[in-house]
Amino acid sequence: MHKPLIYSLFTLFLLSACAARPLVEFDPAADFSQYRSFSWQAPAHDAVDDPILDSPLLDAKVRQAVIDALQQRGLDFVAEGQADLLVTYHTADKQRSRPGSFVLGFGTGPWNRRTTVGYAVYGGDRHYEEGLLIIDLVDARNGQLVWRGWRGASLNQASFQQAGINEIVRIILSSYPPERG
Repeated sequence: MHKPLIYSLFTLFLLSACAARPLVEFDPAADFSQYRSFSWQAPAHDAVDDPILDSPLLDAKVRQAVIDALQQRGLDFVAEGQADLLVTYHTADKQRSRPGSFVLGFGTGPWNRRTTVGYAVYGGDRHYEEGLLIIDLVDARNGQLVWRGWRGASLNQASFQQAGINEIVRIILSSYPPERG
């Protein structure tokens, strides 16, 4: 295998690994080992301007994905008033743009037995709408936010399917409980 191809594949792997990381903040004084159960808390925020992100259909999908993901992380879903953690989530949307694409390729061919380098530049900025999902975990005893994770995704049909929602929730909650560094 050619070195340029190996380097290209390795770079692609690193970029895809970085893309799957959620953004997280947490209370460093919180003892996350004490949290063993959770229930839902009604969100304390105003409705989102975009009715697509404030839909009862989306709400049911997000809630089920969060329940499944937290149970897979070892927490029990319990009745209101019996939980260690209260869970809520928020959605937001924003317009984003990406710069035009740049592709650099390497290859060899029968022409003059040389390595060839080619490149192509495609179009201008690409504009799209991004949805943001924010998941909050609140200590049920004192009402303090102890953990928040969020991630954005391009809004498209797949983003609203249960599998897409499950994946974004899984990515966000993959950093719970937080690692102490």
